[in-house]
Amino acid sequence: MRPTVVVVPEPVITRERARLHCKLSSFDQLDEELADAIETARAWTQEHLQRAIGRQTLRYTYTEWSGSTTLPYDIVSVTATAAGVATPATFVDRTVTVDGAAPVVLDLVTGDDAASLPGPIKSAMLLMIADLMENRQGQAEVKLYENQAVENLLSLYRERSYL
Repeated sequence: MRPTVVVVPEPVITRERARLHCKLSSFDQLDEELADAIETARAWTQEHLQRAIGRQTLRYTYTEWSGSTTLPYDIVSVTATAAGVATPATFVDRTVTVDGAAPVVLDLVTGDDAASLPGPIKSAMLLMIADLMENRQGQAEVKLYENQAVENLLSLYRERSYL
């Protein structure tokens, strides 16, 4: 189930930090491209690691409810409504329990903020941003390869599912 984004992710890599890493001047005309590269790196890393990157609020709506559900991201806090009434929700790890009838709506605050995101993940994101800025064209004269440094940095943090 794909959630609805209620509050967009807080940035974990600032434009200034990315600009320094990419060696761009503050007067560079590539601000829009840089913003896109930062968001692309965040979204790709989030999907790759199955870990929310940037503090954000997601809404999950259930038309059928069995009392609990396991969500894909670690939970900071959760609020729930069941059949249109605010209802207490409890959570342990990634499992949320709500007593109530469907429809159930869960507003989940999740994700690392800039201070709590591990350094290797930030470094991998900066490498991706630099790659995206360096290789902005759809095609190149030479073959581009997967950045092994990115993969090595992220491998320690990737959530593995054996379901």
